[in-house]
Amino acid sequence: MAFVTSLALYFIVWWLVFFAVLPIGIENEPQDDGRIKGSSDAAPSNPMIRKKLMMTTLYSALLFSVVWAVFEFEIITFEKLNVIQYFENSRS
Repeated sequence: MAFVTSLALYFIVWWLVFFAVLPIGIENEPQDDGRIKGSSDAAPSNPMIRKKLMMTTLYSALLFSVVWAVFEFEIITFEKLNVIQYFENSRS
């Protein structure tokens, strides 16, 4: 897999994992007077963004390494993923 392709794939994997990790551990702000005026009732009181960024980077690296190994050791090749060719051959 080329470097630019690997970088693009990691970028996509990172964002997918980030959006999957984002809602984990969210607690809404308490309904007492300690709430910031004008904030939404559903706004998290402590979003833990640094922790989630580190978790995302770790999980993305693990997931990307599995995907990279699958393509690098040709367990699945891009030719096998050519779905259009499969459907064209099945029509005839």
